[in-house]
Amino acid sequence: MRRKSISQVLLSTAVIQVRDKTGRWVNCRALLDSGSQTHFITEHCAQLLGAQKKRKHIPLQGFNSITSSTTHSVDIEIKSITTDFTAKLNCAVLPKITGNLPTTLISCKKLGLPRNIQLADPTFNEPQKINILIGVELFCKLLLPEQNPRPGPYPVLQNTKLGWILSGEYKRDPDQVNLTQQLTLLARSDSTLEQQLSKWWDIEEMEQPVHSKEEQLCEQHFTTHTVRDDNGRFIVRLPTKNGTENLGDSRETALLRFYQIERRLERNIALKKDYTNFMQEYEELGHMILSTEEGGVNYYLPHHPVFKEVSSTTRLRVVFDASTLTTNGTLLNDMLLVGPTIQQDLWSIAMRFRFHPVALTTDISKMYRQILMHPEDQGLQRVLWRKDPNEDLREYKLTTVTYGTAAAPFLAVKCLQELAMRERENYPEAAEVLTRDFYVDNGLTGSDTPESAIKLQRELQELLELGGFQLRKWCSNDRKVLEAIPTQLKELNHSLADDDSQMANQMTAGAADGPEAMEMLVQRVPTYITTTSEVDGNI
Repeated sequence: MRRKSISQVLLSTAVIQVRDKTGRWVNCRALLDSGSQTHFITEHCAQLLGAQKKRKHIPLQGFNSITSSTTHSVDIEIKSITTDFTAKLNCAVLPKITGNLPTTLISCKKLGLPRNIQLADPTFNEPQKINILIGVELFCKLLLPEQNPRPGPYPVLQNTKLGWILSGEYKRDPDQVNLTQQLTLLARSDSTLEQQLSKWWDIEEMEQPVHSKEEQLCEQHFTTHTVRDDNGRFIVRLPTKNGTENLGDSRETALLRFYQIERRLERNIALKKDYTNFMQEYEELGHMILSTEEGGVNYYLPHHPVFKEVSSTTRLRVVFDASTLTTNGTLLNDMLLVGPTIQQDLWSIAMRFRFHPVALTTDISKMYRQILMHPEDQGLQRVLWRKDPNEDLREYKLTTVTYGTAAAPFLAVKCLQELAMRERENYPEAAEVLTRDFYVDNGLTGSDTPESAIKLQRELQELLELGGFQLRKWCSNDRKVLEAIPTQLKELNHSLADDDSQMANQMTAGAADGPEAMEMLVQRVPTYITTTSEVDGNI
């Protein structure tokens, strides 16, 4: 029985010339996409051209409203290889536009192409990389009246100012498609939406996300009430919705919870030692102080241990609970403005990180606790503690931003961005990295050369110190960079250059190609973060 022919779709490609920074014309391969409202260029192509990147945040939306973003654009000048057509484009920069096109080698003999036409892409039939995507803004201006639709299983021939292009459905004899190619086709049609990044989305620019009224109020509250002390540390206020006067009493609940923890500690000597050491450090650093005054609105935070066996610094941490009900059914977290998400998503950070030849990772030590809480709000962060049941129970106030309060993530990240904005003139590159390449307290960044990476590391260290923050656990895939970092600031239990580390290999530029590798990287980055720099280290 004769097998049915297999249908494939050919996308329009063209070879164009692009002027580099020296004025030389360089051949690049472009995908013509009438469904995209934006022009794109790959990071690699932009670097080869020496194009100057400009800061430009462009939210992107694909099928099923899946969103992403890009943070830079470049201006390029292009010209046709077949005519005298030229144009200037502003292209958003992406790590990768799509996979090789076409997906498999196409036999030109079966397409019956006329001999007297000049193709925009003479090797359109060979799987090759795409460097540039030309969107609808220019696509429609390129079209010329001549078109050559042919009956039968042939793609449409369309004349353009770049030459003749081919697009549309064509059919192949199944005997000429090997097993690997068939599996590839099936995998592409069944792949997840995240993997469809390799095909290309119908991407369009979106308006900047609109913050809700409460999010806007939280931003305004921060701007109005945040100050810095003489040492540069930020002093913040808790952003409440309508005040905290209606909070009920929470001391009794916190007391019962403390007795439970105390009994647990008495049964486990090792746990008690770690717990006591943590609380003692909290007090010695001034992050909690004895509370002596009475009156006012108070809220007591129960506390409990969390464990991180892979941590290279503190295995046990104490966290505080601001979601404990009071006597009238209210709780502190419900009265706080949460604030908008103002950091970039991990996917975008990881994609950029992957393309740095020299990688750098770091962690902000005790990030939350480097930000001071205004004395008037410290009463809402009371805790009960004693290191031994034979001692009197004491009441303390937490003097810094506290992990466990609903507003803490926004306050901490907003302080970092405020620091970057205020010091941008003196530390332009470091300020950009602090805004763009940090996920909570973890930095995933890099540079083109060891020398520039060393400079970036030092500037980041200096910039953060101006706000009272300490960067630690520095790690790199370059030995020269590691040798330039003081030992006490390095991550000693991990290396991005370990030969047996699959994660390290993927993090190095060019080490993994294709959407499957990128998806694996992004899935593993959170695990990597927790092993090299503790997400909960900010508490």
